[in-house]
Formats: sequence, C-alpha cells, structure tokens
Amino acid sequence: MNWTPELDARLVEMRSLPPMQVAKTLTDETGMPFTYDMCRNRLRRVLAAPPQPKQPAVSIRAVLSGPTYVGPRIGYWDLETTYSSQPRILTGAICDGWGEWELFDLRKYPGEGGWTDDRALAVAIRDRLEEFPIIAGWYSKHFDVPVLNGRLAFHGERPLRAQMHIDLHAYSGGQFLRIGKRSLDSVSKFFSSPHSKTPLDPQTWDRADHGSEADYDLICEHNIADVLVTRDVYAHLEPHIRLIHRAG
Repeated sequence: MNWTPELDARLVEMRSLPPMQVAKTLTDETGMPFTYDMCRNRLRRVLAAPPQPKQPAVSIRAVLSGPTYVGPRIGYWDLETTYSSQPRILTGAICDGWGEWELFDLRKYPGEGGWTDDRALAVAIRDRLEEFPIIAGWYSKHFDVPVLNGRLAFHGERPLRAQMHIDLHAYSGGQFLRIGKRSLDSVSKFFSSPHSKTPLDPQTWDRADHGSEADYDLICEHNIADVLVTRDVYAHLEPHIRLIHRAG
C-alpha cells in the first residue's frame, strides 16, 4: 500500500475514531482496500515518527496568557470481559477529555501464561487510570472497578488506588432524569451522540476468547466506541453532578 502524506494526515485526523471506521472511511474516499490492521499499524508508525526539534523555553507569563487548560483531568474508561461469574479482562480503553483514546489489549500486554493470563493487562490499565485525578465510566462502580480489582487480587497485585470517580449511570435516571432506558446505548441515542456503540452478540466474545482474531478486533472496536460514547454523554449529564466521591 502506497501511503501518501495526504493519507497520513487524514489518518491522524481520524485517530479518535474506531480503527475499523477509519478503514471504511478511507476505502470510501480512495477506492483502495484498506483494512483494520493496515490503518492501525500505519497510525502507530506515523505517531512514532521522530519528534520535532525542541521549542525554545518561554516565560511563565507567556504560558499563563496562552490558551492553556488548567483544571481537573478526567479519564473516561471501559472494560470488555469474558462472560462468567469470574470474568477475565479481554480489553480496556481509556479516553481523555480531548477525545484521545488508548486501547489496552492482550496483544500489547500479553501474559506469561498465554491468552488467558490478563495480569499484565490489568496492571497496565490500573496504572494508567491512576494518572487521572478523576475517572468516569458507565456502571463502573458496580462492574468495571470490581472486575479490575478482582483480577488484580487474583494475580496478587494491589487494587486500584482511591481517586475521584464518577459513575455516569447514576445520573441517567432516578431523581435526575426521566429519559427511558438507562443503558449507555439508549442514553447516547437520546442525546444524539456523535459516536455510537457497535452491536455485538455474546457469541462474539466467546469466539474472541477462543482465539478468533477477527472477533477480537470487533471487541477492540466496540471498546473504543464505548469510551467515546461515555465522553459524549458526560457533556449532557455533567450539569447534574454535584459531588464527586472517592473511588472504592
């Protein structure tokens, strides 16, 4: 595939979108058969290019007068797991307030015990989450945190350290809103989210857990879409948030 500077620029512009959506968009515009792996690998190479020369130091006065952001940083996150009473982590995704997402999967963080060993994956997700003073998820206090801590405990690792945690599911009903079903998919459609969840059936997770690379790619895409939708929904639910409590 002959990647041109123009295609590289388009790829970087669309890096906040799920990789499969990027591949389909490029295919539509160029007529060339781009694939998920091609776009993902090319984006990694482009972003790993040598950094630009260091800019000269500026005064603190210039920094404070510029368009800098000062305030709480929020990490939106979501886990995808196996279907069981003791779920293992298949993938995790974390997105910042600017829409820049990062995917944590078993390819990037393989376990010493093979595909069913999620120790390195769980530790990587925990450590990245702890870099944010505030984390936000969907039903995350009742599912994602317990699952992550459960896997860390299984591997003899420490739990996620206490930090500020917003579970957006709590603000999608009850005393706050009456907007129908409280699933993330339903709430995002109510607010016409610019991103959308990808529909997957339980068999997809089963096939992915048993070695299907194609199904694992679908779960990765699903995971990325979930955190982007969570970030979209936060913008609408934020006015109802009065207190942000510690995690744990």
